[in-house]
Amino acid sequence: MTGITGITGITGITGITGITGITGITGITGITGITGITGIAATAGASPDALIGHRDAIVGEWVPPTTTTLKAHRPGDVEHLRRWEPAIRAFVVDQDLLSAVRIVRGQTDPASGPTAPFVSLYHLDYDADADFDAAATAAVTPAAPSVKAAARLATIVRPPIDVFAAQLALVASWADLRADRAAEILSQLGPQGAFWAPVLNVQPHRTPWTLELIATVLRFATFVEQRFKHELACRRPAEFAPQVQPMIPTPGHGALPSGHATEAFAVARVLLALAPDRFGGQLDEMLMRQAARIAINRTIAGVHFPVDSAAGQMLGLVIGEYLLARCGVANLPSPIEWKFDGPAYPGDADFDFRQQYDTTNGTRRPPHTATTATATPWLTADAPVSTGAAPKWIGAPIRWLWQQATKEW
Repeated sequence: MTGITGITGITGITGITGITGITGITGITGITGITGITGIAATAGASPDALIGHRDAIVGEWVPPTTTTLKAHRPGDVEHLRRWEPAIRAFVVDQDLLSAVRIVRGQTDPASGPTAPFVSLYHLDYDADADFDAAATAAVTPAAPSVKAAARLATIVRPPIDVFAAQLALVASWADLRADRAAEILSQLGPQGAFWAPVLNVQPHRTPWTLELIATVLRFATFVEQRFKHELACRRPAEFAPQVQPMIPTPGHGALPSGHATEAFAVARVLLALAPDRFGGQLDEMLMRQAARIAINRTIAGVHFPVDSAAGQMLGLVIGEYLLARCGVANLPSPIEWKFDGPAYPGDADFDFRQQYDTTNGTRRPPHTATTATATPWLTADAPVSTGAAPKWIGAPIRWLWQQATKEW
């Protein structure tokens, strides 16, 4: 996909933000080498002159076929995805996912205290979704789709500037580990597939569909997190103090929520649902610890505050569960709207993934409510704010991809 997006050559930020590997399949899944038949089935390795000469030698005069047993493909059949190359499947799945979400910015109610910007993620359900199939056989042109239901899934309220300023002491203290973590930090600049793979033995030759699913999670998480970053526009640690001096170039986008945290926890949540835990709960512990370490490494590097990672964990878990709902996964918790209240986050609070996730039973920690106080007043949840009918969650393309991945486990 590098050649399609042109990101590498235009911005020169491949090594800084990992953009090249986010949208492309090759860097994340090693898809080129999955089947091992690139050199057998394709024309790679043969020059055009060789192919032209070969054809001329065997074809002879053109004789039009008199009959054909070919039938036209059924329009919109999700099984066509199996025939397409991975990059094209990615376009199809991404378009379907992104067409059903909307991100909205607003301001908190001044009656509740100082106003603060917030950003919310919505799932949209269109009345015409029911059926491309019906439209294909209808005698009349179908009406333009309209939203019949919307559900708010997550909201992040931006912390005030003094919360970030107070967290500088934590950033400075974590910097002592830079020499110890340098190899990890540099290896995690791009997608972190090399770190997830050993936990579950995820390999291109044995779990290609799982890797393609993970690539989908990463792309979707990136689209969502980058819009949140843009709207919230939170400054990076290096802008607060000249002594921060990050060990890697500061990325050219906002700090909160942490993209590495968002992506790592989204992937962990999806993998936990995909792979059966045959290890007595160890899988939850390993995947969540790993996601947390990836997030904390960004604070050690000097490019994130702990509060960025806490917000990223919340958003990542929401994204993971949302994608599982789009896959049609059964036995998910009832959808609720999670809210990260930045102004309530203590300036001296470090990031602790266990405040939001309980690895002993594989569930999210109960949110803070007016009647059930918790140690995390900055993390609340409500029934999803919905309009219209009950929303439909399942998306056909990603459900198909999920079904292929589940067969590998």
